[in-house]
Amino acid sequence: MDQPHYSHESAERGRAQRGRAAKAFEFDEEFDRHRVSERLLARGQRVFSQGQDLDCLYLVRRGWVALEHVLPDGQRQIVDFALPGAIIGHQLDADGHAPHSAECLSDCWLLLFNRSQFFELVQSDPRVDAAYRNMVLDDLERAHDQLSNVARRSGAGKIAHLIIKLMDRAAGAGGGVDETRLPLTQGQLAAALGITNVYVSRMVKSMRQDGLIAWRRGALEVLDPKRLRAMAAGA
Repeated sequence: MDQPHYSHESAERGRAQRGRAAKAFEFDEEFDRHRVSERLLARGQRVFSQGQDLDCLYLVRRGWVALEHVLPDGQRQIVDFALPGAIIGHQLDADGHAPHSAECLSDCWLLLFNRSQFFELVQSDPRVDAAYRNMVLDDLERAHDQLSNVARRSGAGKIAHLIIKLMDRAAGAGGGVDETRLPLTQGQLAAALGITNVYVSRMVKSMRQDGLIAWRRGALEVLDPKRLRAMAAGA
């Protein structure tokens, strides 16, 4: 089955598309003044839990957050990663509760917005409405891409593709993000891709030996983005 072509032009177009949510809610004093409070959380701290009632939305101003869903059998699936400029907690399940948990992968700065007031702002301010719509479209685009990645690529290709996607998002996110350092563990890669830790460990070992990536000071470092992008395209 044909795989998408990673030309320089398509990569730049993809980066612009993936960065639209970050640009939509980038630093803006006028928008930020609507916050009700803010939180500084350390790596590993929970923002909210699956099944929790959420009366607030959270705007990520700095740091990385993993959105994780616990399946009925106890397995954990990371459904998305939130970077600076992303709003989390806006999605609710059929019962009106959080469909997933949110955990900080790095030290984070979050702005809190009252849920009802935020959506009143979406309805009254065309600029905020457009920003929110773009962010939701971006979320859907990533979900579709992730489904395709998991279903169609080999193990090493899945890992390479996810890393490249996160790099591209980080490059456009701002907030002091270094796109070559991703605050991820091997276990989190496995949880995001729906494959076992043992399989990820084997694939990652080969990628490290080939000089593509490394783990240093609690982060995944991308050493050769060009070859990693080629691996994702050829998987």
